[in-house]
Amino acid sequence: MKSWTVNEMLAERPCKEYTREILTNLWAGRERLSLLDVLDLNIPNEDKLWAACRPNAFDEQPEWIVDDVVAHVVREYALPCEVTREWAKKWLSGEDRTKDAAEETARAAWAAEAPEAAKAAARAADAAWAVARGAGAAQAAKDAARAVLAAGEYKRQLDCVRKRLD
Repeated sequence: MKSWTVNEMLAERPCKEYTREILTNLWAGRERLSLLDVLDLNIPNEDKLWAACRPNAFDEQPEWIVDDVVAHVVREYALPCEVTREWAKKWLSGEDRTKDAAEETARAAWAAEAPEAAKAAARAADAAWAVARGAGAAQAAKDAARAVLAAGEYKRQLDCVRKRLD
């Protein structure tokens, strides 16, 4: 499992709120923090998920992210949305997980200027597109997290990460 020094975390380019001083305080005298240590920090869940989505945060690219995170977001947000429903059914069944189908669906959902559900569905399609284009599980998880900005969804995704690390 990946671990970071303060300098290594700064090299990951966190948001501007995480200055050297803030990170040094979070590290609290420890030379390195593992991903599990980061998940235990008193920081927003969104930021914890950001750390979990860093390249090489896991020893191997965790393909379970596709099932635990991306498929959940597709089921919860793309399947109920009229604009993305047919694509979501095909993606979930495995019939069509192509980059083109996901990209086309994401564009259609964004173009619909529909309510928040369609925006979330578009983000779900973006997450699936990340998988299809081979961006890796970490990028897919990041895109899936953006599907819903609610703290509850970030918490659910962090619970998936923690469950796999335990």
